[in-house]
Amino acid sequence: MERLFHLIEIAEKQKLWKPIKLAKKGPPLTYLAFADDLIFFSEASVEQVEIIKTCLDLFCTSSRIKVSQEKTKVCFSKNVGWNVKTELSSLLGYQRTDDLGKYLGVQLHHKRVSKRSLQSMMDHINKRLSKWKANTLSFAGRLTLSKSVLATLPTYTMQTVYFPKQCCDELDRACRSFLWGDSSNHRCVHAVAWETICKPKDSRGLGVKEARKVNTCYMMKNCWNICSQPNLLWLCVIRSKYGCGDEDIPLIHKRVVASNFWRGICAAWVKVEQSLAWSLAWSLGDGKTIKFWADRWLPSKVVLIDVTTGPISIDLLKKTVADYTREDGSWNLEGIHDLIPSSCWNELKGTAPPSTDNDGDCLVWGGSNNGVFSMKSAYEALRTSAPSNLKNLFSLIWRWPGPEHIRCFLWRIAHNSLCTNDWRLSRSLTYDASCKICHADRETCIHILRDCDFSRKCGVQS
Repeated sequence: MERLFHLIEIAEKQKLWKPIKLAKKGPPLTYLAFADDLIFFSEASVEQVEIIKTCLDLFCTSSRIKVSQEKTKVCFSKNVGWNVKTELSSLLGYQRTDDLGKYLGVQLHHKRVSKRSLQSMMDHINKRLSKWKANTLSFAGRLTLSKSVLATLPTYTMQTVYFPKQCCDELDRACRSFLWGDSSNHRCVHAVAWETICKPKDSRGLGVKEARKVNTCYMMKNCWNICSQPNLLWLCVIRSKYGCGDEDIPLIHKRVVASNFWRGICAAWVKVEQSLAWSLAWSLGDGKTIKFWADRWLPSKVVLIDVTTGPISIDLLKKTVADYTREDGSWNLEGIHDLIPSSCWNELKGTAPPSTDNDGDCLVWGGSNNGVFSMKSAYEALRTSAPSNLKNLFSLIWRWPGPEHIRCFLWRIAHNSLCTNDWRLSRSLTYDASCKICHADRETCIHILRDCDFSRKCGVQS
């Protein structure tokens, strides 16, 4: 394959092969390769067809490898006329298509992503569900399958596709229905709210992840890649196509006409700007890149321009952290003491000044302690769990070294979610809350486990 790539590069240098650009300042694209799969990019003209055929013929002659006629297809831009498409595809001798289908299991979307375009993924999940009999599994077994299989099947597609809200809701509904043992012709009682189930285990939940938040985390990972690895080819294409600028922190803004991928980037970027825990921060090195007033570089991740006690001139906003140091390496903060609050001033004075001996400034992920992006830290930042008075109780339940199905049973007891007659009466599912065995008291969790005569006899016999 290297021989073919070398031929294409020679043709490009001699200005025979005319690559395409997705933006005026974007990188030229001639080919993409993965394993033995190739995609060629060029202008739609007869001359370019001849150049492509010449390169392929030379390569096939020298390597004795033939191009697969069945697998090779030609795809044209919408701006190319019908007659030109027909002529060029016949000259190449390959089948013309307007839909490239799937590659590595992911659908290549040419139109707006909708619930219908992701239906194959939903059918795959439903097919997997039909193989399991929910009524033969315990609650703990269904929980394990929901978290390890159902919640992870769509994650591969979620890395590059921003799912519609309806699709995310359907994924959560499938996971929720399987967890409580629903079938196609019978719906069971969902004793605990889905919002509670999706909370962390020590916050009264079961740690099940919501589809929308997982999808947003993957989009945020793409945002982090745009900031931290701007030299990658696909990121250069994205940054140039949507005008992200040349700064390390890109300019992210919505567009009327944009791809599904960019819509997901914009939606995730809003979450970054709204939450301090998510925010991108800087690790101070030589201080030549970080803007002193406008960037987030202090340990508390505060932006100085947001807390200043007076107006900041445009000249000051352009200054970097290195501009506020002396030749001996100490801080040079004369004239700005009155602009910075006392708390930030003490933090600034306690921060080591930048030095030319250090490496360059680098971006860090503000949601983690080590500055490295992780899905766990991103999802934790998205969660909005209120403090619970029973946090210690649930921590004890999940730390207890016993079988998982008993721990799930204790979790349901702690939520008072066993379908007792007292619980059913509170939801108008019955008219009698008394115990059907002893008829002596209301059937509550405490009654059936401790106070009922039948329970006492079972306890004595055991």
